[in-house]
Amino acid sequence: MRIYPVAGLIGITLCSCISTKSEVEFKPVEIKVTVDVNVKVQVDKELKNVFQDIDNKQKILQDEGEKEGK
Repeated sequence: MRIYPVAGLIGITLCSCISTKSEVEFKPVEIKVTVDVNVKVQVDKELKNVFQDIDNKQKILQDEGEKEGK
């Protein structure tokens, strides 16, 4: 029965002598990004034209509504 405490102490002593060392190496990640600005400019121009067409149509409809109301 006295063997268990002695074995436990020997186990703890052996475990405390073990050392570990970990090394982690981080390598830089290179990201290449190419942005085509011409696409954005073209989309902006097309959207401007669409909204301008909508505004013009709305003005025409309002003018027609005012003429009919008189």
